[in-house]
Amino acid sequence: MKKTILILLIQTLGMLGLSAQSQPGIVFAKTSVNYGSITRGSDPVKKFTFTNKGNEKLFITDAKGSCGCTVANFPKEVIQPGETGTIEVRYDTNRIGNFNKQVTVTASDGSKHVLTIEGEVLEKEG
Repeated sequence: MKKTILILLIQTLGMLGLSAQSQPGIVFAKTSVNYGSITRGSDPVKKFTFTNKGNEKLFITDAKGSCGCTVANFPKEVIQPGETGTIEVRYDTNRIGNFNKQVTVTASDGSKHVLTIEGEVLEKEG
């Protein structure tokens, strides 16, 4: 009988631990954007919107592009539970050819998220 109670107690505590860990923090509306085929010098900025779905306030600690041609601007202020924010990703559209780049976003809760941009930059005609 004591073994059964102990097993039930351990299972219950385990489930409580899992439910506490499954509460998301930052949730992005989308994690990839396709520029499509664009001409050299086109609008270089794409926006990624996110929401703090967690119960704690948090902030973005870093957003780093996979190379120097990809730069991210992120909010520096605290994001309260339920609030939204935007990360702007700028790609150097003066580089001709296909591209597939990533931005790694790190939040104060220790989570990391990878945002992807892709497309093709074509030479201007004429």
